[in-house]
Amino acid sequence: MPERSFAHALVGSACSSSAPCSSGGRRLRYIGTIKNNAWLHTRAAAVNLRALINLGLVRTDGTWTLAITPV
Repeated sequence: MPERSFAHALVGSACSSSAPCSSGGRRLRYIGTIKNNAWLHTRAAAVNLRALINLGLVRTDGTWTLAITPV
């Protein structure tokens, strides 16, 4: 599931401003690979953090802990 939220950026297609994306990919947000790489890593980190929070990760007194629920 988390992979879907940024998988559109990983579709290998050469999109230009004059030609539409033929393989279903989207244009990236920034011009240049450095900014796009930073955006992708930030997005992946946010998606992973959201998944961990949904699994029970909490912040208590400035430290991150995983809330263990009894089975």
